[in-house]
Amino acid sequence: MNQTLNRNDLVEKMNLGGVPAEVQDQIIAQYGENVLKAVTLEVITLLSDEDRVVFEELTQSGNETKMEKFLAEKIKNLDVLIKEKSDNQIEKVRKAMSA
Repeated sequence: MNQTLNRNDLVEKMNLGGVPAEVQDQIIAQYGENVLKAVTLEVITLLSDEDRVVFEELTQSGNETKMEKFLAEKIKNLDVLIKEKSDNQIEKVRKAMSA
C-alpha cells in the first residue's frame, strides 16, 4: 500500500515546474487530501456494515499499521484503487494547469 510519490515526482507529473514553490505546496497538499477522500469513499462502499464499524474504529485510533493490514485483507487490489484515485487527481491538476 506504500505508493508514495515524492514532491519532485508530483511537480513533474502535474506540470507545476513554472509555478512558485508556495503554490506547488498548496496544490500538492490539496492533491493529498483529495486522494485520501476519494480512497476513503470508495473503501466505505466496498466494506460490509460490520467492516465499516471496524474501519471507523481504526480511523479514530490513528493506528496506520493496523489500518493498512485491515484494508489489505478486506479490499481486493487496494494498491490499484489507490493508484487509480491518485492518477485521477494528478490528471485533474494537469488539466487545470493547461487551461
